[in-house]
Amino acid sequence: AVANALRALLVQSMVHTWRYSVGNPYEQFSFPESPDAARVMAEYGLAPVARSMLRTSLTRDEERYRNWKRGERLVALAEYYRLSGDGAIIRQTTPLLRRWVADFGRQLGASGRSRLERGLLARERYSSDIPDRVYGLHSQAVVWEGLRSMAGAWRQTGEGELAARSSALAARL
Repeated sequence: AVANALRALLVQSMVHTWRYSVGNPYEQFSFPESPDAARVMAEYGLAPVARSMLRTSLTRDEERYRNWKRGERLVALAEYYRLSGDGAIIRQTTPLLRRWVADFGRQLGASGRSRLERGLLARERYSSDIPDRVYGLHSQAVVWEGLRSMAGAWRQTGEGELAARSSALAARL
């Protein structure tokens, strides 16, 4: 019964791929669920499905909670690389991810109006149903994890300078 349930969940994830749901108004890309589902697909050896989901994630809206979304994708890409060894996706996405790292650096450089705000990324909307702009622990933490994780992937794929920059920013965050 457990093996059948697991198999059903994997099939569902392969059918849904990046969609939150299928056949209803919720048939859309969802953060953080879709990058997390990609990580699970990679853990089960379904790298082509995971890769497709991650590539799709890079084409989606960043207007709301940008840092959180970027952090989620950094973590998922690093985990995908660790599990699959697919350095091509890291090389292909690095130009975009380099811009994200630079943006995180700008935000950290602008932080510090008060002692409590130093070392934090900019405030952003809390969630889709809570419009308040906050220093969300969830977004700060996932960017920190993403910077640390991608630093390792970049070190292994020959991007030592970017790896060092990511590690330094993670240490400041």
